[in-house]
Amino acid sequence: MEYMDKTQAYQCLGTNDPLPDLAHKPGTPLHPIVSGFKHPTIKISKFLDELLQPLFDKMATKTVINSGFELVKQLQQWSRINMRQETLFCTIDVMDLYTMVPQTKGVLSLKKMLDHLQLKQTGGLKIETIIRLS
Repeated sequence: MEYMDKTQAYQCLGTNDPLPDLAHKPGTPLHPIVSGFKHPTIKISKFLDELLQPLFDKMATKTVINSGFELVKQLQQWSRINMRQETLFCTIDVMDLYTMVPQTKGVLSLKKMLDHLQLKQTGGLKIETIIRLS
């Protein structure tokens, strides 16, 4: 509700479904978001998350910072070698990232990560199967 109020981009449909009249209009950057909580594919999503999260965590250990303390430590180490007078630091806060990533690009990013890890399979599944499930 907060996101809908903030962006004014969505509204609760209730039982009224206007999508047939709205779908695929040029210049309309919106797409319907439907809760998948009780969807039959939720178990596949949870399975893939449990399978892939450790691979991502292992790959991202050097690029993910989880606390302010860790950030300061990393910046101190980085600045000893890389700091210049013209260096600028910027921070960003990405809001609502999950709803902003197109499904196709998300799957392509997953494929790129798995290709980078040079795996033929993981958890008993071939990479092609994981991509298809995604």
